[in-house]
Amino acid sequence: MRWITRFLQLFETSKSDSHADPQPDTSGPPTPQQIQHLFRDIHDAQIHELNAAGKTVKLFYIRSLVDVEQVQSDIVLPILHGSTEQNGQKIISDDFVQIKTLSQAEEQILQGGILVFYENGHVCAVNKKNNLGRSIDTSEQEAIVYGPKDSLSEQLEESLTLIRRRLPVPILKSKKFEIGSLSKTCVVLLYMEGIANPEFVRIAEEKTTDIDFDVFFDSAHISAFMEDHVYSVFPQFQQTDRPDVLASALSSGKVVWLVDNTPFALVAPVTFFDLFQSPEDYIHRWMVSSFLRGLRFIAFMLALVLTPSYVAVTIHHYQMIPLEMLFVLMESRSQIPFTPFWEALFMLLTLEILKEASLRMPVKSGQTLGIVGGIVIGQAAVQAGIASNILIIFIAISAIASFLVPNYLMTNASKLVQFVFLILAAWLGMWGIGFGLIWLLIHLHGLTSLRQPYFGAISPFLRQRLERYLCPSADVRHEDTSRLPENVSAISCFQKEDMMHSDESSPDLFKISKPIDPMSWAFLINRLQTLYYILFFPNALTEPSMLWFILLAAVCSHLNIWLLANWLHRKELPAGYGGTLRLFGGAAMWLFSLAGLLIVLVKCAVLLLGYVEIVHQILFPSLNPKVFAVLLLVACFYLARLGMEQTLRFGIVVFIGTIWVVAFYVPFLFPSKADYYHLLPVMPEWNPPHAWNAFITMWTAFAGPEYLLVLSKRAVIDQRFKTSLLIGNALTTIEYLFFCVIALLFYGSEYLRRLDLPVVQLIRYIQLPFAERLEMIVIPAYALSVIYVVAILMLYTTGAIRILTGASRRPSGRKGVWPAFVLLLVTTLTVQHWVWANEAAKDRSIEWHSMLDASTYFALPILLLIATFLIKKRGTLHAANHPAD
Repeated sequence: MRWITRFLQLFETSKSDSHADPQPDTSGPPTPQQIQHLFRDIHDAQIHELNAAGKTVKLFYIRSLVDVEQVQSDIVLPILHGSTEQNGQKIISDDFVQIKTLSQAEEQILQGGILVFYENGHVCAVNKKNNLGRSIDTSEQEAIVYGPKDSLSEQLEESLTLIRRRLPVPILKSKKFEIGSLSKTCVVLLYMEGIANPEFVRIAEEKTTDIDFDVFFDSAHISAFMEDHVYSVFPQFQQTDRPDVLASALSSGKVVWLVDNTPFALVAPVTFFDLFQSPEDYIHRWMVSSFLRGLRFIAFMLALVLTPSYVAVTIHHYQMIPLEMLFVLMESRSQIPFTPFWEALFMLLTLEILKEASLRMPVKSGQTLGIVGGIVIGQAAVQAGIASNILIIFIAISAIASFLVPNYLMTNASKLVQFVFLILAAWLGMWGIGFGLIWLLIHLHGLTSLRQPYFGAISPFLRQRLERYLCPSADVRHEDTSRLPENVSAISCFQKEDMMHSDESSPDLFKISKPIDPMSWAFLINRLQTLYYILFFPNALTEPSMLWFILLAAVCSHLNIWLLANWLHRKELPAGYGGTLRLFGGAAMWLFSLAGLLIVLVKCAVLLLGYVEIVHQILFPSLNPKVFAVLLLVACFYLARLGMEQTLRFGIVVFIGTIWVVAFYVPFLFPSKADYYHLLPVMPEWNPPHAWNAFITMWTAFAGPEYLLVLSKRAVIDQRFKTSLLIGNALTTIEYLFFCVIALLFYGSEYLRRLDLPVVQLIRYIQLPFAERLEMIVIPAYALSVIYVVAILMLYTTGAIRILTGASRRPSGRKGVWPAFVLLLVTTLTVQHWVWANEAAKDRSIEWHSMLDASTYFALPILLLIATFLIKKRGTLHAANHPAD
């Protein structure tokens, strides 16, 4: 029976195929029958037959896509009432297209055209598109008090008109694209020729043409296909409906996408700081604008950390709260049955539900719901004992602060980050919040917009662009635009020399696309040297006369850095791994890599465990220290996977993220807390006790620049490289002198000898009106320096592993960091388990680490002399083997 059933199925299929509609012939001009067949079963498809002077003219169009009044006035009436000589061909239109194929006819009809069929077989299309849309209105998303009030509309041509009115110059270029196989969405790419970097335009065109999807109804859908980092919550394109913002972006060298049927345009490349700008910044006085912009950054930080800080303090760090405030907090929480984490989580979720409900409801009802719901629920939660008064205040401040950010997408991103910080605060307290902020900084540093750095102006450091962010309107008054074509590039925010050729698909971890900026080198040297040593090393310099050892070590370090900078700037210096291999030979390179790998492993393990011990001793005595070691290494891996170039540039962010700690210690320089008699005697004795140990300690504290010896030559070709390294060493000297002096001024020599962590103990004497025990904030801040230095050493470990395994000539992708991460993790946990658990073994390992650092830094000039000798010998042999003609 199966074969009979199969035969009947085949028979029915062949029968249905024989009765199927024939496919229309697409060769030559279409006929009315073909058009009717193509648009069958469309109720508003209209065909009219007109008799004009004895000639039959047929019209076909879709009524919902055309302007019916224009069809009557510009097509029907001229055809019917035209003279006999015109033969019914008098049509009023500027958009008149001859149709030669069926596909061309289909396209014209769907774009609002009317097909006109003549008896002689000619077919033309007349565009009478129905431009149905709302009128120009004010922007609801970016409302301002002063300034232009118009905004873009869903009509592409109207939006383009608003921009061209503001930039009536021929260098404003536009390119049209059609994307979406079903939606046929029209996209226009705008840029200013001579201002926009041609590379930006090329990348923008490439990303636009590479889009392959069926439907696009909004610009946000398009940006999702063009983003460099699709898994980030932060916007990489600026979306705005204000034509003045778009005109300003175009004049700054950016590119703009206008999308049909949506009032929101896309702007790229953008930086993190661009998303905090408001159109009113260029209307106020520059002092007011700078203050308001700074206030937005502060509000953004408050929105992220205020509520998590409440959870961290109430769960882990009650000692941070002043006594008077602690009584208020305890009274407020006395009737709360939940832990602070669940209390805060419940109220934050309630607030987000209220905000979403007020947005989805009608305007008047939404406002009533937001006000009444917030007051009623908040008051009821407090009276019912579900939430405390203080938490309600913190959440309200966080919610209001989040709305200060002008960009709605950035506001939504901060909501999600806030919940992550809340979990970290409940788990690890203030250290968890600090770790979350470090992770956030690394993530933002690794983002790109149109392959340009998201942290541009800071990393890489660009002074002019940073001045524009700090003084929003000062550059407008002083800008010379009288000679636009020649001078217009001077106002561009993204110059060609600032171009970062960062590519997400770049396969090489060690590729340097552009020399590292001088500020990054200065801060890199400073952070390599200081790390977290300032937290404990003043107890090694317990005599005022020992301050001279800091200056002596600084001078010797200055000489080492000067030799290192001169060496890296030598013209005959071999470039890359291949040149170094030819200089030293394969066996020597293998031995150097093995020795360097062992040194780096020891240094990373001692660095991490030394910092983890401080955290464990001061912040979390009850938590397993392995948790902190693993988390730190994971953060180091996350930074190292960005590659050597991005990791080195992160030094500016690290310096800014840690140098603010110095401000807490400034009061110890003044007489109310300082006793200047403790600085006597200033002149050292002939043979002061422990002098050699003090000098070795200081020499170790200045070590670190020797690791720059193996960097790529392309990273250091900037002429200001030497000066930058010396400035970084000078900053380190000033920082060490500052902390040693304040420790002596406050404690004195006798008491200072008995302290383990004098700088940490010192911060406990600082009392703010709202916080005490500030070491809970200072210690997490220095995790940033540890993560930065260990990330660089992790990349060195990756390079050493590649040399030892013979894989150095192959490009290394981001997965190449995994072996180094695993090796460092195993080494650190092994040292912690077998060495750090024994106090004597731990002291010996720290002493060996100090001697190792001192030895490698002391051996730097010797290595440079040996390399110089080999280069000269190679040059002599080359001259002997290739005599001049």
